[in-house]
Amino acid sequence: MGINATGWNEFFAEFSGRSFNNGLYRTHSAGAIQEWNDIVCIAFPEFSNRIMCFGYDWLGRQFALDLRRGKSSEPSVLMFEPGTGYALDIEVNFVEFHESEVEIHKDECLAVGFYNEWLNAGNEPISHDKCAGYIVPLFLSGKDTIENLELSDMEVYWVVLGQVLQQVKGKS
Repeated sequence: MGINATGWNEFFAEFSGRSFNNGLYRTHSAGAIQEWNDIVCIAFPEFSNRIMCFGYDWLGRQFALDLRRGKSSEPSVLMFEPGTGYALDIEVNFVEFHESEVEIHKDECLAVGFYNEWLNAGNEPISHDKCAGYIVPLFLSGKDTIENLELSDMEVYWVVLGQVLQQVKGKS
């Protein structure tokens, strides 16, 4: 894949296309990375040609390496949130993200408490190509509640919200 990030090749050799903790966190297959880079950049065109998506959570939030930012020649991790319209710099590298960040800050990274609410409300664990998408996105004044979530095809959710985000941002 030609990425200069410690652990990238080893990670994808072992964990490509895997799901963890009943769908809480999932990784893209190596073959889907470019497709997801393109999809994310519909919503966030300012990141075109500079990210490499590697994983996502149950809300469909995408985790990617920012190839233009980082420390000590290691790219930093970004989280793209389609429901809020924000791209957040997590300020750790690929290894730090997987070895410590998702454990120490699991609620901030993966919304684990919210996922437990989703499951406790009678919803099933989420399959690899789905996400719990906002019915009314937060950037359109939707509420951050279980009642405002529905099971969605993740690609459709991202493409539709990407187009809406661009209209809201006035870039269409």
